[in-house]
Amino acid sequence: MAKTNHYKNVLKQSIVLFVLIILFDYFLRLFLNSGMLSSTATFIVVVILSIVLITVGALSFSYFFMLNGIRRGAGIKNNLIVFYFFQIPLLMFFSSFNLPMVSAFYFKTHENAQVVFKEDGVIKTKRLLGITKDYFIIMDDGRGIVRKTDALQYVIYNEN
Repeated sequence: MAKTNHYKNVLKQSIVLFVLIILFDYFLRLFLNSGMLSSTATFIVVVILSIVLITVGALSFSYFFMLNGIRRGAGIKNNLIVFYFFQIPLLMFFSSFNLPMVSAFYFKTHENAQVVFKEDGVIKTKRLLGITKDYFIIMDDGRGIVRKTDALQYVIYNEN
């Protein structure tokens, strides 16, 4: 199976998908700043396209490496393991191209302020609803929670 044209076609498909992921990353900033759609619709479109491209790209490369291993005589059983477990690092690699930009866009358009605070020795970040001299109010699982400002580390504020 791996010695046919299918092997070469999978390699071409994997390279084309990798180029598409890089081009998508290049045009992502332009699309996010274009304002053609509402911010929520833009976010949904970008996330769906990201998920599809990243998943299909990882599957394609993983399938290619599985076929490459079969072609070299490593056996189908060992290469099925390669197929399933090689997808995780590929997903992380491909998502590192554009997901930080998508997260920054979501933060810019949906949340004006984030607060970084310590709770039980663990540093956490939540959406800031309000702040006074002694207390700050955060959004936690859909509820407003009041905390003392002595746990406050810093506030990240976004001016729209």
